Amino acid sequence: ITIKDKKREAVLLSYFGSLYQIQDDFKKSIDYYEQSMSIFKSINDIDGIGDLLNNISTIYIEEAAALNNNTGSSSRLQIEALFARALANNYKAIEIQE
Repeated sequence: ITIKDKKREAVLLSYFGSLYQIQDDFKKSIDYYEQSMSIFKSINDIDGIGDLLNNISTIYIEEAAALNNNTGSSSRLQIEALFARALANNYKAIEIQE
């Protein structure tokens, strides 16, 4: 398999991740993004990795917002943990794309 074919596969997997993200199926979305990221890492595609890190960050933020809207303060720690994960991914994206 050529690098070009691997990149196409990674992009296709990221599209599936985006579709699940739109449907608020956060787990499936992250699963597809992580599969895509694994391929981008194997071909050393820094832009692809950075984009996926940002996409996953967005999911964590969306998941935190959904938790905040659906529950009381009992999930406060979960929400804060999701925001921390989002921030960590954003920092990683910035770091690798510099």
